Amino acid sequence: MKISLEARHFYKFLCKNGCLRNFINNVRGETSCHIEGLSILEILTRFNSVASGFIWTHTDEGGQYWSDLSKKWNEERERRKIIQGETT
Repeated sequence: MKISLEARHFYKFLCKNGCLRNFINNVRGETSCHIEGLSILEILTRFNSVASGFIWTHTDEGGQYWSDLSKKWNEERERRKIIQGETT
């Protein structure tokens, strides 16, 4: 599986915000997709936003926690697009 650049950025974001382990564990706990045996970056290629992969309110962290992270991630993605000249 080819690892997307977006997955690499998302990996750095999750690490920087101290939630990589929780994100991966929640995806593994809720997803119906076959992800066993995939590396973390392969999982993040499939689920490359906070909004994908699991239902926030089903987690120990709660919905507001993931909502705040999702907003932060989307803002970071938009900043990166502007820096790279990819405005819509």
